[in-house]
Amino acid sequence: MDSLYRSKFIAIPPGHFNNQNHRYLEALLVGAVPLILSSNSIDVSASENWTNKLNVIVSRSFFLLLKVTKKMCDDERTEIIRVELERSRNETLLIRHKLKILLEQK
Repeated sequence: MDSLYRSKFIAIPPGHFNNQNHRYLEALLVGAVPLILSSNSIDVSASENWTNKLNVIVSRSFFLLLKVTKKMCDDERTEIIRVELERSRNETLLIRHKLKILLEQK
């Protein structure tokens, strides 16, 4: 855990069918930018993460992604973390709402 808290960037392995897995949110929660490739999933259309906003070549290469992120200032890192935490929160609320509707139908 100490290593996570000291990291500015954390490499994230892909999830099963998309890039969503607990490590992405885990990195955000400790204040690190998750380094994940935008094309790491079976279903690329379901691959929502901050690297999708980068140049396609950069977002598909760990080497280039690391090169770009090393040049980031603290404000850029903080903004990525803030936006991604908000997106994750909104996704969670949407799923909670859908589950509530399903449970009320029974």
